[in-house]
Amino acid sequence: MNKGREILTEDKWDYWDQIVPVRLGDLYHGMELGCCLNIVEILNNGGTLDEAKAEIQNQSHSGMSYGLVCSMVKEFCERGKEFVSYAN
Repeated sequence: MNKGREILTEDKWDYWDQIVPVRLGDLYHGMELGCCLNIVEILNNGGTLDEAKAEIQNQSHSGMSYGLVCSMVKEFCERGKEFVSYAN
């Protein structure tokens, strides 16, 4: 939860805090949380869509985890929809 507060904008903190325990108990044991934050950090700090796309490609996702990370990035990042559209 703390890492999310370092990277996400404050308006996203409450929802982040709600999903962290759920994601930690799922099939991926929270792996997607860090993956999402890595991408959001790139995008929130002025990184390019190419940089963010390279990050998700280097994360070695299955189809299901890729979709989950994309959904989370859309939810937690202002540029998330733009990124997912570009990455797909």
